[in-house]
Amino acid sequence: MGRDPAERAMALASLARWPDLDRELEGSTGYRRGGGLRVVESATELAEARADVAAHRADGVPVELVDENDARRITPGLSSAVVGGIHCRIDGQADASATVTAFANAARAHGALIDEDAAVTSIVAERGRVVGVGLKDGRRAACDVAIVAAGAWTARLLAPLGARLALEARGLQMLLTNPGRPALVQVIGRVRGQLSLKQLQSGAYLIGGGWPGEVQDESAGRGRVLAESVSGSFTLAAASTLPWNATPSRRPGWGSKLSLRMDCRSSARWPVSRASSLPPVFAATALRFLPSSETSSLGSRWDVIRS
Repeated sequence: MGRDPAERAMALASLARWPDLDRELEGSTGYRRGGGLRVVESATELAEARADVAAHRADGVPVELVDENDARRITPGLSSAVVGGIHCRIDGQADASATVTAFANAARAHGALIDEDAAVTSIVAERGRVVGVGLKDGRRAACDVAIVAAGAWTARLLAPLGARLALEARGLQMLLTNPGRPALVQVIGRVRGQLSLKQLQSGAYLIGGGWPGEVQDESAGRGRVLAESVSGSFTLAAASTLPWNATPSRRPGWGSKLSLRMDCRSSARWPVSRASSLPPVFAATALRFLPSSETSSLGSRWDVIRS
């Protein structure tokens, strides 16, 4: 819900697969289907929401426009500014770490070997064919096929092979609160404004929405969090959508952790395979959470989520 039109078909396929993924992988992903709600806070936003619902439905996404009363029934405790929203019943969330572990264990069960902490620095080609990957420790791992899922580093790895991808790195920040009582089932967003909010199984709230950080060294994955992004994301969430607004005495603590992740953004609409004349090389996008070397200057000290 709320995705770029080019992603909707893939998102629907993903949503159809999630409910049975634990059985398929024989492991736990922590998946919960609680639905999603993008809130509306003005008449102007309501008009945008109607158009958005029509566009999503045309692509087969099961969303509906809900009024203020239905929005508050779906997510009790929304702020008084909310006048409606876009609801998707099949939206959900999973535990990222548990999901990665489940996929890794399933891959190992089918004979895959996973070399952790093996930083790839290059893709090795000889006589027009990819023959291996070079590792930071000097080793070279031979291969017949290389699948590049390096996220923000994909373009950097493929450039020496002559593959020019319209990708650029950007740092994105996320906030993680102290655990609180269970209060939020849905994934919350906004029709306008940068907000992604969900409560994890631990009780902590994870707040994102594309707020930028500063990329200091793309090759090393180093950056720092920006105070204005921390303040902006917190203010946007707390002012309009958090379900404990009516009971501030039970509000969980803020500022417990920050993360800076390197993401990649593409301005291209063509398949990656057209960019390279060196098959078999396949490129895919992925996200990776990275440590930040600095802390925020807002209030008390902010700890950093480390991968």
